[in-house]
Amino acid sequence: MNGSHVLAEHRAPGLRFREELRPPSFEGPQRACHPDEIELCVLVDGAEHVAQGRQRAVVLGGQYSLVAAGREHSSWTTDARVHERILHIGRERLAALADDAGLAVPGDLPTASFEAPAELTDAVGM
Repeated sequence: MNGSHVLAEHRAPGLRFREELRPPSFEGPQRACHPDEIELCVLVDGAEHVAQGRQRAVVLGGQYSLVAAGREHSSWTTDARVHERILHIGRERLAALADDAGLAVPGDLPTASFEAPAELTDAVGM
C-alpha cells in the first residue's frame, strides 16, 4: 500500500476503523467507497490532498473529510508524513445511530472537508 503503516484496525457490525501513518510522497489509488458505507477520515497530523472527480481539497491536521457511499476518490501526501484515522460506517448503522439521536440522515451525503469539532476529536482520541 505505497508504504503505509497500519497502527490499528478494528471491525464491528456496520463499522470498520483503521489508523495509519502514510509516508511523504504517498499516492493512494483511485478507489470507490463501499456502496453501503460512508468514510470519515480524521487527520491527526500532516496534510493530505484529496480528489473526487474535479473537486480537490487539502485536509490538514485537526480537520476531517467525509466521502459519501460509492464515491470514487483518491488521496496523496507531499513532503510530510500523515497520521490518519479512518472510520467506515455502514448506511444501516448510520441510520440506527441517527434514529437513536432523533436525527435524519440525508440519502446522499456530500463529500466535504471540515475542521474537526471537539466532540469528534474526543471520540477518535486526538
